[in-house]
Amino acid sequence: MASRRDFIKGAAIAGLATQIPLGIAGSSVPLTDRKFIFVTCTGGWDVTKVFATCHDNPNVDMEALTDVGTFGDLRFVDHPARTTVRTFFERNHQKTMILNGLMVPSVAHESCRRLVMTGTTADSASDWPAILASAGAGSYPLPHLVLDGPSFPGRLGTVVTRTGGGGQLEDLLSGDILDDSEIPIRPLDYRSEDLVDRYLERRAQAELLSAKSPEQERLLAAYDQSLQRSLNLKSLKDDGDWGAGTLFGQQIKVGVAALSLGISRCITMHFKENSWDTHQDNMALQSENFSSLYNYLLVLMDTLEVNPGTSPGATLADETLVVVLSEMGRTPQLNSDEGRDHWPCTSMMLVGPGISGGRVIGEFNDFFYGAEIDPGSGEKDSGGILMTSANVGATLTKLADVDSEEFLPGVATIPGLLDV
Repeated sequence: MASRRDFIKGAAIAGLATQIPLGIAGSSVPLTDRKFIFVTCTGGWDVTKVFATCHDNPNVDMEALTDVGTFGDLRFVDHPARTTVRTFFERNHQKTMILNGLMVPSVAHESCRRLVMTGTTADSASDWPAILASAGAGSYPLPHLVLDGPSFPGRLGTVVTRTGGGGQLEDLLSGDILDDSEIPIRPLDYRSEDLVDRYLERRAQAELLSAKSPEQERLLAAYDQSLQRSLNLKSLKDDGDWGAGTLFGQQIKVGVAALSLGISRCITMHFKENSWDTHQDNMALQSENFSSLYNYLLVLMDTLEVNPGTSPGATLADETLVVVLSEMGRTPQLNSDEGRDHWPCTSMMLVGPGISGGRVIGEFNDFFYGAEIDPGSGEKDSGGILMTSANVGATLTKLADVDSEEFLPGVATIPGLLDV
């Protein structure tokens, strides 16, 4: 493991897009190596800026100078001031899917955040990245790494780590967290620490071999797995700057490094510049936000292309699905302050492997709510289902070798989203 880590850490951390691509075109990636990045944009974005091409709908106030942009079968809202959006779709349309008309039946921020990330408002529910990271969690020191943004671990709190603004993860890895103890604690020197680690490994394995009941064996196996994860994580403490701040460019560096080094399976990032909650001056603020967001998404996709994955011969772009979302949409018409208010129907974007990219799934009807779709094909169907975040979450589990029934019993998947 050390030799591989030494080889790739420069590629994973040093620069954003300066390395030589290492992947093999068309390489097959097993589901167990599939990774996920969730880019959250909290506040409620205006889907008419990029996703919802509602120019023929008289009930929707579309921005002046916009038109329907197309690359292949993928349609988007094109505007001369948002060139980064056009450039992104030009480069990535074949592996991009837009989901329109996604229902999140609330207009309260916190409820919508839970709904869009868990499919329910229940406090006990786990969000999509936590569920996806839980599969094979023992293989990753930090299965789900939250760099910034909302997180709802539910009963899967053991697989979720948040870096925090105070550098808690860095302090944990270095041992500096002991300085925060109310009781003075003297840290061990390196030699003593190594002896303690070796003792704990031998003792855990010996106890596991002598377990006297299935329950004791399960608990000891869980302890041994946690111990191995902690030792693996400790060995990586000098391989990157793990105290990611709120700047999105820094989150990209840390998140990509964590995936490439095999530290995490899922990353949650948070893009925030101006507020997305644009009850006033919606056109200018949302346009600026989307221009900046898509500039960073270009950087993110380029960075995934040039960093190695964990499958032989694969890049992270071969292995990683990027999910870009906001918790709600905004009203179809402007208010008296040239803003848009909260709306319980939104859009989501998926970019990467495992999906049937190059298309738009779903649409907004005349009243700017979601139209029914056939889950088998993803096409519009008046006898189909209204697409909800729960349907999307259940479908994402199929890309991670997770049984959706364990977490979302009875929720229909949308096979039409998947590249099978």
